[in-house]
Amino acid sequence: YKSIQGANNIIGNYTSTTCDQTAINQIVGEAYFLRALDYYWLVRLWGNVPLITSAAYDPAVLTIGTTGTKEIYQFIESDLANATKLMANMPLTTGRASKGAAIALLADVYLTEAGWPLNDQSKYALAATTAKQVIDNKAHYGFDLVPDFYTLWANLYAGTPVAEEVFALHACATCGNYNSIFGNSSIQSEEGGWDDYFSEITFFNEFPAGIRKNITFTTSITKADGTVLPWQNNAVKHPYFGKFRVGTKEVTYTTNGTQSLIRYSHLLLIYAEAQARSESTVNPQSYAYINAIRKRAGLADLSGMTKDNFINAVINERAWEFAGESTRWFDLVRLQLLAQVNAKRNVNEIPIIGPVKYTFPIPLNDVLLNPNLGK
Repeated sequence: YKSIQGANNIIGNYTSTTCDQTAINQIVGEAYFLRALDYYWLVRLWGNVPLITSAAYDPAVLTIGTTGTKEIYQFIESDLANATKLMANMPLTTGRASKGAAIALLADVYLTEAGWPLNDQSKYALAATTAKQVIDNKAHYGFDLVPDFYTLWANLYAGTPVAEEVFALHACATCGNYNSIFGNSSIQSEEGGWDDYFSEITFFNEFPAGIRKNITFTTSITKADGTVLPWQNNAVKHPYFGKFRVGTKEVTYTTNGTQSLIRYSHLLLIYAEAQARSESTVNPQSYAYINAIRKRAGLADLSGMTKDNFINAVINERAWEFAGESTRWFDLVRLQLLAQVNAKRNVNEIPIIGPVKYTFPIPLNDVLLNPNLGK
C-alpha cells in the first residue's frame, strides 16, 4: 500500500505538472503499471482487499471495507490499459517498467482470471493473443531468452541486465537497497546462511535431471575441513536453491541480485498454455515456445501430445523453470491443485494443519484497528 500511495500521488497530480509531455506520460504510465502490479499481488494473496485510489487523506479510509475480487481485477485491467496507452513504445530501460512489460503483465492477469476464483475461461484467448503481441515484438522491446541457464542466473545474481527480464527489481548493495533473497536467506546454516527457504523434497525428486536441475539446486556443500555434506544430512534435510548463488560462494545478505518478476520465458509459457486451453488443438507455435525453454534446460522436445497432456506439460514446465520465483504457488491457486500436490508431500515435511486455503487472512492487528476489514 505504500507503493500504491506513491502511484496514487503521481496519478492524482500529474495534470498540475509542467514538463515535457512525453516524459510526464511515461512516468504516469509507469505509476499505473506499478499500481496494477501492487493490486495484482494483493488480490492473489488476500482476495478481497481495500481499494484505495486517491492519495488525498480522507478519514473514511480509517473505516474502509474490502472490495470484491472481480472488481479488483477489473481495476487492474483498467490501470494496465492506461499504462499501455501512456508509455512510449520503446525498449526496456533497466529497472523501469515499459509498454512491453505492461502488455506482458496483462497477459499474466488474463491467465489468472481464467482460473480460480473468477473462472472466466474466455480470458484464455485474451491471454494468448496478449502474450503473442509481446513475443512478436520481442526485438523491438529487447526481450529474448538468454541462451543458457547458467549465464542467465550468473548475470541475475551479479545484477547485470539480461534480455530475459521483462520487469525486474534491481538492487545495489552499496546503495542500501540490497537483495537478501539471493543472499543469506537462500543459504543453509552450515555455510552461515539463515535457512529461510528451500525446496520441498517431492518437488526436487520429480524435477527432471539435466543442466537446469544442476543449476537450480544445491545438493551438497564442502565444509571447511574438506568433508562433503549432502542435503540429506544438513540441518533442515532439504535441498537448497542454488540458482540464486550461481558463480559465487559468498555468504552475505547484501547482494546486487536482480529480482526478476516477469521473464520472457513467462510469456512463452503463458502463450502455450492459454492457446492450448482456448483452441481445439495445440498449434506448432506452442510446441516451439515450450521446446525453446526445454532445449535450454537440456530436455527433449515435446510433440504429438494430446491437448490435456500438453497443458499438464506446460504447468510442469512452469514449475521447473520458475522454481523458487513466486510462480508455482499462484499456479497451484488458480488451478486449485494444492490438495493434489499436498497429497504427494514427503513424510519428512512439516505436517499441514487444517483444510486447504488459497488466501491469507487479513492480519489481526489490522482487523482490530478497523473491524470493517474482517467483514
